[in-house]
Amino acid sequence: MSRYVVLEHRLDDGRVHWDFMLEADSVLWTWQVKEPVETWNGILTCCRLVDHRITYLGYEGPVSRNRGEVRQVDAGEYILIESGADRLTVRLDGQVLDGIVRLEQRDDNWVLIYTRGVG
Repeated sequence: MSRYVVLEHRLDDGRVHWDFMLEADSVLWTWQVKEPVETWNGILTCCRLVDHRITYLGYEGPVSRNRGEVRQVDAGEYILIESGADRLTVRLDGQVLDGIVRLEQRDDNWVLIYTRGVG
């Protein structure tokens, strides 16, 4: 199984978002989500970010170049169910998230669809 992590990313100006990261080879595929992980249910808008360093799987603290700080709010393992250029489906087994996440690119936007406790 591969690992995943969700980091709360608090920027210096007070804004907050959550980074959903999936281990893929030697990087973390990353999506930015505006809602706290505890409230994830159904369809959420997200933004695909550049791949992050694998060290973020276990990292908490300041982010380089004065981009705030991160703290881990969930972590666990995932199983890849489906993968394509504009979609990805995984089964999560984590401390907070336990269910299916489907990521889909719709036009220029991405959505994260979370279904709790299935699979």
